[in-house]
Amino acid sequence: MPTGMQTPGLVFISLVSLMAVPAVVHAQAAPAKPSAATGGASGAKSGGVKPPAAGKAPAAASGEEGLRQVISAYDRAVAQGDLQAMAKFWTPDGDYVGPTGRATKARPALEAGDAKGAASHLVLETKSLRMVTPEVALEDGICELKSEGEKPIFRGNYSAVWVKLQGAWLLSSLRESLAPPPSHATRLSALDWLVGEWEAVDGTATITVKSDWSDTKMYLLREIVVEREDRVIHRITQRIAWDPLTKRIKGWTFDADGSVGESFWTKQGEDWIAQSTGVTRVGQITSAKNVYSGITADSFSLRSSDAQVGQESKPEFELHFKRVPADQ
Repeated sequence: MPTGMQTPGLVFISLVSLMAVPAVVHAQAAPAKPSAATGGASGAKSGGVKPPAAGKAPAAASGEEGLRQVISAYDRAVAQGDLQAMAKFWTPDGDYVGPTGRATKARPALEAGDAKGAASHLVLETKSLRMVTPEVALEDGICELKSEGEKPIFRGNYSAVWVKLQGAWLLSSLRESLAPPPSHATRLSALDWLVGEWEAVDGTATITVKSDWSDTKMYLLREIVVEREDRVIHRITQRIAWDPLTKRIKGWTFDADGSVGESFWTKQGEDWIAQSTGVTRVGQITSAKNVYSGITADSFSLRSSDAQVGQESKPEFELHFKRVPADQ
């Protein structure tokens, strides 16, 4: 099945890992922005210019510019689903090594490949193209592979070696590695605005919230103290983290009186919503919707609504927190 590719850079990704027999990724890539390093495949296709022979750049082009044109021509071969043409862009002994460490001779695999396969979406982005010598160049980039309508099934990095043999640029080597998934710390960084000490006053009660990262930044640790007339009536600790099971930001809350709870945090526009549920120390089910809004570097508002303790509904309330200066 012919494929339509519009990708900068290499297209020999996941050659072995996706199919049991030697074959090439049969991809319909989502349109990618032209790469500064390659000049972009889509731009090279315009104007009805006849592609140069495999690995051959026009005589007027030389060095890096010539290699860019070769890479674009390789992209066109993939766009046409022409495995034989793709094979000619490789040296006879050029090898591909996938994330599992399995090595394959690229040219024979392409020549033996069947152009019929499950359609996939492959998005590539060339990050750099460096001329080591006039006859050797290194290309580095990132790639993402996914089936149509599905989340990515592969995300990785690749490094390719291009060599110039008898005036023709050819692929000599391609190495691919899995990119590490986003760390939990990265996912939680959106809540960095909570870090610090905050204070709000509600009638005769003073609410103080201290938040800080754990040593690994895998958790946001919070301590909430409610005082009235110089007496602590609530002392609450909370730990917010990325929950790998639900794939959401989740908070676990513990009151010194024995009550426990949990909450899921989601961002809606400029606000954050923490939908909480829990149980009191005597076994009553609790729930509430807490909305953090008007967030600035020094203040935010917290509105709690839909609060329920057992069968009893609690009134809505709103608190306005201000940051406590560090030297106070």
